[in-house]
Amino acid sequence: YVPFAGGGEALSALLGNQVAAGISGYGEFAEQVKAGALRLLAISADKRQEGIDAPTMKEAGIDVELFNWRGVFAPPGVSDDDKAAMIKLIETMAKSDAWATECKNRNWTQILLTGDDYAKFVAEDTARIGTILKDLGLA
Repeated sequence: YVPFAGGGEALSALLGNQVAAGISGYGEFAEQVKAGALRLLAISADKRQEGIDAPTMKEAGIDVELFNWRGVFAPPGVSDDDKAAMIKLIETMAKSDAWATECKNRNWTQILLTGDDYAKFVAEDTARIGTILKDLGLA
């Protein structure tokens, strides 16, 4: 396992033959895959993704399911009114045609969680990944 600060460093290491394989969000490697400079072996999503010609890791015989997610966070003490306004703004953006186009162009699957549902997801995913890292001796 070779840790990198981001997909750019991992991409450089792959293209420079410093590592034999890498894992990152599809968008980090998409252009090199399309150009034939990298070969996509599998994706870690739970199902095949539209526009990406690759099996899932489970289909490839590796019992792994991970996905790259992003979130919006605020500092402690943010008021309930400000929190509600931010959630409304995010929900409005997520319903927009511009966002749908961006998701399609980047091969992103939109999964929108806000408020308590999002907080629960973050806590559960953090615990799950922590367990995996401990089991592998990486944490």
